[in-house]
Amino acid sequence: MTSISGGLVWHWRAFQRRAQWEATCRQIAGFHRRHGPCSGTLVLLGCSAGWMLESAWLKGFHRIVAVDLDPWAPHLFALRHPRVARPLWIRANALARLDQLLGDYPDAFLLFDNMLGQQGLIAVEQGRSEAGSMQRIEHELGELGRRLAGRCWGSLHDCISGPVRRPQPMPGCRSERALPAKPLLPITSALPALTAASTATVSSLSERCAAAAIETCHRVEHPRLLSRIAESGEVEPHGEWLDHLSAAIFPPALARQYLLWPFSATYWHWLEIGWVAAKAR
Repeated sequence: MTSISGGLVWHWRAFQRRAQWEATCRQIAGFHRRHGPCSGTLVLLGCSAGWMLESAWLKGFHRIVAVDLDPWAPHLFALRHPRVARPLWIRANALARLDQLLGDYPDAFLLFDNMLGQQGLIAVEQGRSEAGSMQRIEHELGELGRRLAGRCWGSLHDCISGPVRRPQPMPGCRSERALPAKPLLPITSALPALTAASTATVSSLSERCAAAAIETCHRVEHPRLLSRIAESGEVEPHGEWLDHLSAAIFPPALARQYLLWPFSATYWHWLEIGWVAAKAR
């Protein structure tokens, strides 16, 4: 399996960039501990090898069910989380199997682990890039809350992503940070890997990204997220940024956190994370 959201290329990137992603992963773990469940049965949807999950949090659950299409995921998950009890693995499309999973595990908590924001990119990769397909995906993502009514569930997903660069100010001019007109644009080449840098430099970058996080009880619009990057003075967004069609996944009034994820040295993501209580609609 080789795709934008799984396969050996993805796993190799995740392994190489552990230091670069460290602060973002630490924030994700903190949010799960503060707002998510900590015991019982957890169904992980699209978790891959659990590169952005914390072992200490996972160890609190007496049973974990992991659903992913990637055949490498079980083996690398075990290496990534050696002290976590081996999950029951189901090789399947998590969204296609969702209704069955809800019936099979009626008392379980569900976590969509960095998969929902990838649905548009997967469609593009499969040749379904027309506007109608993107609209259907966005509608289906927005309907998840209705399908999950009465259940406690969480999601970590991409909001927007795009290229960044060192600021290049022009006297008397302001740089434009507009989103592209299209809702989603295909990525046609591999994203650049982090160039050679000292451990201290990578760690510093990771910490600066962590400082940009936004914790709120309402949705933050994309232009605000873009301007937040530039406020750091370290980098600025440029070119075309992708809308990952995930804006309507959570209810409007929900405690959530927006996290800046330095996917590579020149390509960053804004992530959104939240947990919906069982009684929320």
